[in-house]
Amino acid sequence: MEINKIYENLMEVPSNALKPIEFGNLKGKSDINPQWKIEALTKEFGLCGFGWKYEIDKVDTFNCQDGQVLLYLRLSFYFKQEEKWSDPVYGYGGDFIIKKNKNGLVPNDEAFKMCLTDALGNAIKNIGVAGSIFRGLYDGSKYARREEEYKEAHKTITKEQVGKILDLISATNADEKIMCQYYKVKKIEEMTEEIYQKAYHALEAKLAKEEKAQRAGETKQ
Repeated sequence: MEINKIYENLMEVPSNALKPIEFGNLKGKSDINPQWKIEALTKEFGLCGFGWKYEIDKVDTFNCQDGQVLLYLRLSFYFKQEEKWSDPVYGYGGDFIIKKNKNGLVPNDEAFKMCLTDALGNAIKNIGVAGSIFRGLYDGSKYARREEEYKEAHKTITKEQVGKILDLISATNADEKIMCQYYKVKKIEEMTEEIYQKAYHALEAKLAKEEKAQRAGETKQ
């Protein structure tokens, strides 16, 4: 499978895996169910340990002046494609292992688990997991509309439009490869509507200019 296809497969998050954050610095954003992330990885690559895995590389603590203790964790995430493991994708997580509340300093027995969850989520977003959320395509009730707008903007052109572009390329003796490089697509079929319009009008202008020059030459003769 193409790598960019993997990214696309992992981008979308079902609404039942999202929970609005109603307080703190992230108020208005969405919390993603960590179990859904595991389900998404398993669906794409297979079971943990066989199709994907992670290794804890480093664990550090930092003593704060107020007595709290921060825990930091770094891990390496790997996924398998065509029987070959990927290079490591690093992820970092952090939380208080000793934190302060109204009762004073208290231990946090969930710190390692929370750090691990945080670090894994940090790593796997690099291969597309919940990409639509991190790109800001989810905003409460606006999610569906923004998602649709994103898909519409990235929708590729029709076969008929591909044919029109190819006809103009042929008529103007343009270089298809150079044109694709210019518009940053691998092939004409990958053009979006926006790119198509730019390319089509540019080729039309080129053809009109060549026809005008040809008529001028015939007049002189």
